[in-house]
Amino acid sequence: MEGEDAELPCHLSPEMSAETMQLIWMRPSPRQVVHTYAHGQEDTPAAEYRGRTSILREDITVGKAALRIRDVRASDRGIYLCYFQDGDIYAKAQVELKVSGPFFRSAQPWVAAFAVTLLVLLVTLAGAGSFLWRQQRKTEVLRQEKTREQRNNERLQDELRWRRFEYTPREEWPQAYAEWKTALSQPADVFLDPDTAHSALLVSEDKRSLQWAEEWQDLTENPERFQGNHCVLGCESFTSGRHFWEVEVGNRAQWCVGVCRENMERKHWVKINPESGFWVMGQHPWGDYLALTNPQTTLTCVSPPERVGVFLDCELGQVSFYNALGGSHIFTFPHTRFSGPLRPVFRIWTTEPTPLTICPAQKPVRRTLLPDPGPDPSLETPVSTGPADGNGDPQAEETSLLLAAPPGAEGLLNSKTSQREGTEDVQKGPVATFSTRL
Repeated sequence: MEGEDAELPCHLSPEMSAETMQLIWMRPSPRQVVHTYAHGQEDTPAAEYRGRTSILREDITVGKAALRIRDVRASDRGIYLCYFQDGDIYAKAQVELKVSGPFFRSAQPWVAAFAVTLLVLLVTLAGAGSFLWRQQRKTEVLRQEKTREQRNNERLQDELRWRRFEYTPREEWPQAYAEWKTALSQPADVFLDPDTAHSALLVSEDKRSLQWAEEWQDLTENPERFQGNHCVLGCESFTSGRHFWEVEVGNRAQWCVGVCRENMERKHWVKINPESGFWVMGQHPWGDYLALTNPQTTLTCVSPPERVGVFLDCELGQVSFYNALGGSHIFTFPHTRFSGPLRPVFRIWTTEPTPLTICPAQKPVRRTLLPDPGPDPSLETPVSTGPADGNGDPQAEETSLLLAAPPGAEGLLNSKTSQREGTEDVQKGPVATFSTRL
């Protein structure tokens, strides 16, 4: 290109030193000597090349003598001849130099104008696109903030309705429970997963009921089946939202229900507690109602439940249990951070006539079925959406929608911590026949 430097290559073959040879660079048309080299001296006979040409001597000892032309001009284009001569040795080579001018210098005026116009248009479009993207981004941020505000308002309304139930007379608890369970949580239609059932457990054909087998079954082995603990999982898994399901326990002397991590240990016995990935409560054959915390928490039973409601709040990391017929609160595990999907879990180890049965999911009711709380002088404490446990846990920065036991309420209350470790399978009386292993 004009204005740049060009190198015209020329070399001897086979390789030999050209240091003592005579070298001539010339143009055949018009015929003129451009540059010469002899005995280490260089000369530029042609006036138009004077001061612009030189021989590259770095590789002259191997027969290379390229001609460098600085500040190339349009008139430099054409054929160049390179001559080597040393006594009887004579060699010649031909090189063509092509020179192109700058685009705007050689282009027609309308082409240059078009190029400038196109460039301006592209810059304008880029600016407009950037502006539209920023505006769209601002709109999206505002939309997200509005959505969060609406959700917070809904939670506050739910909390206000919920707190109204704290002052509901005890005889109205069953009706109140029936309303808020479907208004504040999503009913889950849970089915038992036979592929996870321990070989000592019998799953009914409709996958709703569970019984203890008189003789252990010869089942196909698979990675999902329990072999240590006598458990079976529900088919459903949960990672977000609020869900509940109810389990008919009837007059069974032993049962355990709750949730567990999907990836918990299944092939070996593990102690069932939150540290192992289980959030479970139930009744043991000797009559105790236990929350399987670590250590276990014994619950004093005033009104034994025949149907248990299991409530899971994935956002708050909370698992709660309620008497589904009486409406009273049984137990709520402390807030935690769930890692990975959770699944319903069921556990029995005694032979009894009454099966453990999952109730079909109930249809949710509209939120408007819950009365507006309105101003209540007895509720002077404002509802807060700040940290629930005061430890800054981002998963606890919402007020729980699962009600703790109302003051003075009767149910499975007056919990006390049991120091028993590993005694959950010890038989204390002839209540039922059961296995001595979990």
